[in-house]
Amino acid sequence: MGNATSTKGEKQLYIAAMANVTQIERKEMGMIRKSFGDACVTGAYMINRDQLADAMTAANIMPQDVEILERMFTMFDKMGAAAIDYREFLAGLAPLVRGDVKARVLFGCEMFDVNDAGTIKKHELALIVNAMNNVASWFGDPAVTPEEVDALCENVFLESKDGVVVNYGEVVHQIVEDPAFRTFLAGQGSVHYG
Repeated sequence: MGNATSTKGEKQLYIAAMANVTQIERKEMGMIRKSFGDACVTGAYMINRDQLADAMTAANIMPQDVEILERMFTMFDKMGAAAIDYREFLAGLAPLVRGDVKARVLFGCEMFDVNDAGTIKKHELALIVNAMNNVASWFGDPAVTPEEVDALCENVFLESKDGVVVNYGEVVHQIVEDPAFRTFLAGQGSVHYG
């Protein structure tokens, strides 16, 4: 994922190449997230293309990156409603920023956690991992199945105190060491999307 280097026979992922090409970093992603939050009604997380354009302008996103984000918007608009959940969108784009795998997964959780609670629920972790998985696949990398993502989420939540929420900062290591995530990182997933 992202700038990760190939080790133990792992191949270089296409999304890693994209992370080296894009100019989108944490600061810009944070500015986009703030713009999205300001544009939405409390409790609603849907944004449209105009709101994306406004956020990219506010964050001074480079023209080549504007094109990538516009295409990603189209990919996240699964229902053709011209609106997407901006939390999933930002989590899916987290692998495009610089950092190691753990830092990128943590950043994806932070981008999704618009209330800055530091915690996520199982279905939210599934949304985050699926978003990253789908973006990697859209860039041409093999992805893991939804069932593998579900198994990863089950494994992470097995050890949670109440089984309902986890502090993502405390479980990020568990996420990236999970067999399904290791399969994804090794470029050995069995499906392609997009």
